[in-house]
Amino acid sequence: MTTATETPPQATDEAPEAAAPAAPAIPERDRPRKVVYGVSLTDSSLNRMRDCGFLDVIDDPERIEDADVVAVSTRIPPGRTVSREDFNAKPGVPIVAVCHAGGEAVAVELMRGGFSGVIAEGNEPALYSFIDPEDFTESMVETYVENEGASGAAGGNVDPVTGLRNAAAFEADLCDLLAASATPVLLMLRLRNLDTARQRTDPLTVNVLRRRLADAYEDAARRYAAETYAVDRNTFAIVDSRLVIMELRTFAENLMRVTESYAPAGVPMVLAVGAVDCGEVMDLEAVLQQAEQAVAAASHAPASAFVRGAEAAMLLASVTEMQVASRLAAQVDELLPYPDGHYSRVTTLAGRIGEELGMKGKELAGLKLAALLHDVGRAVAPDEGEDPDDVLQDAAERAGRYALTSGGEDVAKAVQHQRERWDGEGPEGIAAEEIPLFARIIAIADAIDIWMRPAPDESALGSVAVVEKLEEESGSRFDPTIAKLAAGLL
Repeated sequence: MTTATETPPQATDEAPEAAAPAAPAIPERDRPRKVVYGVSLTDSSLNRMRDCGFLDVIDDPERIEDADVVAVSTRIPPGRTVSREDFNAKPGVPIVAVCHAGGEAVAVELMRGGFSGVIAEGNEPALYSFIDPEDFTESMVETYVENEGASGAAGGNVDPVTGLRNAAAFEADLCDLLAASATPVLLMLRLRNLDTARQRTDPLTVNVLRRRLADAYEDAARRYAAETYAVDRNTFAIVDSRLVIMELRTFAENLMRVTESYAPAGVPMVLAVGAVDCGEVMDLEAVLQQAEQAVAAASHAPASAFVRGAEAAMLLASVTEMQVASRLAAQVDELLPYPDGHYSRVTTLAGRIGEELGMKGKELAGLKLAALLHDVGRAVAPDEGEDPDDVLQDAAERAGRYALTSGGEDVAKAVQHQRERWDGEGPEGIAAEEIPLFARIIAIADAIDIWMRPAPDESALGSVAVVEKLEEESGSRFDPTIAKLAAGLL
């Protein structure tokens, strides 16, 4: 069986050990190195930041003035309150919450304490983008698109059914490799529907299947002098300690084809494969966590699938950031004088306008994300006696800075410029089509919802009156084309 584009000669028990190939060169990074002041960061986060090639991490309070960005983990001790004023960083230095899965509520509180934004653990490029706004990612937009749309041990460390070494041996060997500063590649293989087959047939048939698949996986791995393990009854692992398997995807696809050739009791087998480059993650716990994330992401595909750990980590980071954004928007919604659900209604109406303009896919998702985030800048309480117009503009600019990290430039500019006027009489004086299209749409969607569902001390307008207001302010406050389109929707 061919397992890669170029297959090395078949290894035999008598063959001498092959020399390890030279490690592939690490591509140069374009980002200049910057300094991060870290607070309550986990060892895994610290290692990732130090190993990414463009961040230096410090934790000495005496050196905080050297920091280009402050990163505060949501794993801060329970009961401890943190705000921007707690740090003696240079003026203008961003203070960023590093959110772990499950820490979204803490992240929201940090944002309300004046933090610049939120990233998820593992999203170092997003942290860098707070220092250099040109270097942004679009992970939240990608997530918005997606949202739319046991065997016992026998003989010590040997699995009794497959004859492969078991989970204890796997973790021990991997730990030894990491301790020796080796950088192996780990592939986690999961039989997604073995439990269904087990329910439809007898244990002997299932055990025979596991044994045959174990033999196939071990044979494929042995061609590269890689080790195979039976982690549990549904999961196998292959560890390539010499970095010989160059075409991981091709190798995984061959394993998938072998797996899919079996269908016990009429249940076709499906294989999820997750890959982790241990050169990027050197801590055993972090390696296993990333491998689990990768194989779990592959398990969501409708058929056999292969996912790299870095891809899965970014997906999880994106989802975490999206959860923080949604929570933050919901909390701000409770502070507004309008009926509950203002941000959701503005998002829906902006999306309908975008669809009428022919938007779809990622562009439409970006518009709806900008609408979702248009009020998040109000999470920070205004200074006493501050002018209401200044409060609104400060909130819009703050929300724009927050949206830039994971939403990208189009989303950030839409939020920042939502209060500009078509006639150029807005806060920054930009006019007509100089105002970003997303911002022009959000301005109208926001106004319509406020007119129809105002604060308790104001009177609501019906759809006819709202259409009249749109016509009245068309060409002065609002883009005439979008105002006419919105009136038609009403």
